Amino acid sequence: MRSMKHGGSWSLYIPDPKDSTIELFVRTDWYVPPHATTSHDLNQSEELIRQQTALMVNQIPGSKSLLVWHQEFQQRMNRSI
Repeated sequence: MRSMKHGGSWSLYIPDPKDSTIELFVRTDWYVPPHATTSHDLNQSEELIRQQTALMVNQIPGSKSLLVWHQEFQQRMNRSI
């Protein structure tokens, strides 16, 4: 089992008996471009995991709050109609 921090989500990867992988994830409050991934320790407090994720997000170009990302996406969709 391994846990990963993607910025936009926290994931837990669990091997199943047939040698496949099951992913469980929780969305965060941020949009982060693909390929932003680090491991993290699930034994840490939720507050510390959130703080570390916020620091990670602030260091990755193109990252923004999920709310801002949704607003920008909606504006792009409205222009294409």
